[in-house]
Amino acid sequence: MKIIFLILLFINSNSITAKEIDGYIITKNGSKLQGEIQVSYFNYNGSLTIDNINYLRMYTSIYFKESGAKRFTEYFADDIDGFSFVHKEGEIFFFSIELTYKSWGKPKYRKKFLRLLINGQLILYDFKSLILFGNNYSEHTNYYISDRSDRILNVSDNNYQSFEEYLFRELKIEKEFLRNQTCKINIKNLREIIYNYNQWKSKTNVHSD
Repeated sequence: MKIIFLILLFINSNSITAKEIDGYIITKNGSKLQGEIQVSYFNYNGSLTIDNINYLRMYTSIYFKESGAKRFTEYFADDIDGFSFVHKEGEIFFFSIELTYKSWGKPKYRKKFLRLLINGQLILYDFKSLILFGNNYSEHTNYYISDRSDRILNVSDNNYQSFEEYLFRELKIEKEFLRNQTCKINIKNLREIIYNYNQWKSKTNVHSD
């Protein structure tokens, strides 16, 4: 319990391990509030991050200070609709999304911050968390996909015999597209597959108009 407490304290720390970058939050009424977002540049194990930002804590909460304010306020996924900031790879978006999970066999609902990876016909998000394996913690990633309906699917949680069958049955990705992919059809290559599919779908829609 002491180890878990120290790790959580580190991830949510509002200390000198953090720096401020320009960004904004999206309020419940859809307004954008400009200000600064506090980010950590250390990993959960104390090592420096490769790209100077530890995204892991952002899936739980963020510290934001509106322009002109004196103090940072902590926001959870129930408090705001999302937040954004610019980093090396471009503009980073996190959105508050209600997820369904089972507890004692009954569906439960909880909002979490998901990071937007790809936007298009299919929208790809991820959610990172710490998982304990033996005596060590490691990062675990769950992927979620939305088809612009009310559905959001946990891609990591499926019972299909093959990942290709899952994409065809649940996401309605055409077999013609899947057959022509040069990468292996598995969850490891999901980001590439979804990106390629959105590109392919946009070209297909143009030709059909």
